[in-house]
Amino acid sequence: MAADRRIIRCDVRGSGGSEKIRAPVSLAQLADDIVSLLDHISVTDAVDVAGVAIGGCLGLTLAARYPKRIHRLAAINPP
Repeated sequence: MAADRRIIRCDVRGSGGSEKIRAPVSLAQLADDIVSLLDHISVTDAVDVAGVAIGGCLGLTLAARYPKRIHRLAAINPP
């Protein structure tokens, strides 16, 4: 990665270090969460997104729901 690139990594609901959830959650809700995060940290330009497995599905959902927010997408091995 170029030194001038900003990398934003987050745990989505119920994964990684995030609090576990007991209710169903959809990819659409997770995509909305990501956009809310970008808004919260004042990222308004289109972003490059990379995701592996379920992250790849989430990237595809982001691109479908928010096409103007995604510049490039690498969906790696989405199920």
